[in-house]
Amino acid sequence: MPSRTSDSLLPQMTTNKVNKDVDEFQDEETIECDEQEICYGAGDALFSAIVVAPQVISVWRGTWGIMELQPHLFPHAQTFVLGNILHISFALIRSVLLSRSKNAWGEGRAGKWLRERFVCRIYTYIFILANIMHWRGGWGLLDLFVVTILPEDEKHR
Repeated sequence: MPSRTSDSLLPQMTTNKVNKDVDEFQDEETIECDEQEICYGAGDALFSAIVVAPQVISVWRGTWGIMELQPHLFPHAQTFVLGNILHISFALIRSVLLSRSKNAWGEGRAGKWLRERFVCRIYTYIFILANIMHWRGGWGLLDLFVVTILPEDEKHR
C-alpha cells in the first residue's frame, strides 16, 4: 500500500536554485597600508616575540613550578575547581572594575587613579594565578584519569 503524503512526518521540501553572479560579491574596497602602519605592525610583532612572550612563559613556568614543588598544598581537583571559580568570578566583575576606573585621572583625582591602578594590578595577578591553577588542575586530573584507566604494562603510557 503506498503511503499518503499527509502521513509523512517531514514536509516535502523543494530546493530552489538561486543563481547569482559571482562578480556581484567581489569586494571592491582596497585597503592600503602606508609604511608607518607596516613598521608599527612589525615592531609590535617583534616586541611581542622578544619581550612579552619570554615574560609570559617565565610567569607560567615559575608559578607552575612552585605548585609542583608543594603538591600537597595544591591538589589537582581543588586547584581546578578554585581556578574555575576565580576565573568565572573575575570575568563577571571585570565590567564593574572597568567602569570604576573610567575617568579616574583628572583634576585632584591622583589618589583615585593610584587606587585604581593598584586594584588593576592585584586583579591581574590573581587572574593569572587563577588561570594557571585552572590549567594545572585540569591537566593533573587528566593525568590521574589516564593512570587509573591504562594498565601499567601499556606501551603508550
